[in-house]
Order: sequence, then structure tokens, then C-alpha cells
Amino acid sequence: MKSRPPRSGAAADPNAADRLPAYDRARALRATGDSADVADQLLGRFLAELPDTTQRLRAALHEADWDALWALAHRVRGAAAICGTVALAAVVDELERGIKARERGAAEQAIAEFACQVARLQARTREPGPGDR
Repeated sequence: MKSRPPRSGAAADPNAADRLPAYDRARALRATGDSADVADQLLGRFLAELPDTTQRLRAALHEADWDALWALAHRVRGAAAICGTVALAAVVDELERGIKARERGAAEQAIAEFACQVARLQARTREPGPGDR
């Protein structure tokens, strides 16, 4: 049997994303050309869409619609990077790896972690703290 290389991120360590900042304002500002208004507007839209996004990810996996799941995850990954949502972006990286490999269990685990990181992000963006907004 062929041996697989060790996985990184959430698959290797389920708490890996928790050690990353939920929100990195400096990163969001860099991505938006140092425009606080644009960064705040994009983050607000992104946060508003996340509950629906979580449901759409679950539905696509339930239907085993790997193409739809990939398209949605890839779009979310880009938005997460621009918005500075570091932990969420890391979880979506794991989800994309599971999708590419058509590993249902890995995708399920990543979507569950995605939902946890959404809740963490929502809490962090309501109450500013060190490293997070």
C-alpha cells in the first residue's frame, strides 16, 4: 500500500485553525490598498453571507456535487483571503484538499470546522481583541 505524506493544517491537527487569528485587520487593509472603508464593507458582506454559505457547502456535500462544492469553496477561499479571515481561509484550504481528493470524510470534517470558525469569526468581529478585530 502506498504511503501518503503527512497532512498539514486542520486534518493533521483539528485545533490548528484555532491558533490562527480569526481576523487580521492589517492583512485585510493590505488586500484593499489600505482602505479601511473597503475592508470594513467587504468584511460586513462576507460575514452576512457566511451562514448561507455554510448551508450551501453542506448541501453540495450531501448531494456529492463535487464541482459545486469546489466552486463554492474556491470562491470562499478568495473572499476569506481578501477579508483577512486567516483561520477561516486555512480551514477552506483543508476543504479544498478534501474536495480534490474526493474524500467525503475530510470534506465533512472541514465543513464542520468551517462552521466553528464562522462562529469564532463572528464573535471576534463583535468584540475587538489583540490580533483580531
